[in-house]
Amino acid sequence: STSQITVTWTDATGAQLPEHYLVKASTGTITAPVDGTAEADAALVQNIAQGTQTAVFTGLNASTTYNFSIWPYTNSGAAI
Repeated sequence: STSQITVTWTDATGAQLPEHYLVKASTGTITAPVDGTAEADAALVQNIAQGTQTAVFTGLNASTTYNFSIWPYTNSGAAI
């Protein structure tokens, strides 16, 4: 009955930390990102900086099931 969902996660640990996380939402199957192709922020796509551990999606349809996926990444542009 709400139009907002907050997604949280625990950041990666280890020697190679990601710079950002790509968080995607969908009412169906989520399309995985493609190496070398950046994805811009949109209603159901967010790029979140390392250390934030939270993404807030707003403007969603109430009483609708949403699926979420998250991918860590470093670099930008063609090197992403």
